[in-house]
Amino acid sequence: MIKLLTLLATATLTTAAVATAETNLRDVIKPGDVLSLVVFDEPDLSFSEQRVDQEGSVTVALLGRLQLAGKSVQQANAEITNAFAKDYLVNPGVTLNIVSYGEYQTIWVKGLVSQPGTVSFPKGEWIDALRAIERAGGLTHPEGRTLILKREGAPDLQADIRLIRTGKQSRMTLRDGDTLVVGE
Repeated sequence: MIKLLTLLATATLTTAAVATAETNLRDVIKPGDVLSLVVFDEPDLSFSEQRVDQEGSVTVALLGRLQLAGKSVQQANAEITNAFAKDYLVNPGVTLNIVSYGEYQTIWVKGLVSQPGTVSFPKGEWIDALRAIERAGGLTHPEGRTLILKREGAPDLQADIRLIRTGKQSRMTLRDGDTLVVGE
């Protein structure tokens, strides 16, 4: 009986941990998500719907463009609250919510870029290797030249950044699930 209770308690805790992890993933702001912002007693500073742009930003009255992608709703809410409190409002009441989740595609950028990892863009948006490198923070070594595009079910494609920039080589169009490796 004790073993059964221990097993049930462990299963319940594991299920709760998985549910929390899933909830937290949905709580992270991504490009393409639509946000609402309510600033208590300040309708001119509020908005009911604003899409997070591809760079991960939204524009908030008085504060300008804020980078919110990759942050949880709680983190973004605290950042906005602190920014308003610092220069504009006394004890601002701020509520930020995700109204709808955007449909986006993801590619992986690895190698000699400032921020290796995933890069997201809306479904149907055209993105090439140079834009992906830009979204990944740019090259860490300006002399970086080679690109390898890895796509499931297809042979790897290689390109030279300098040739792409001069128009002598294809711009290497990317799509959902691709991996772009930036080398020397």
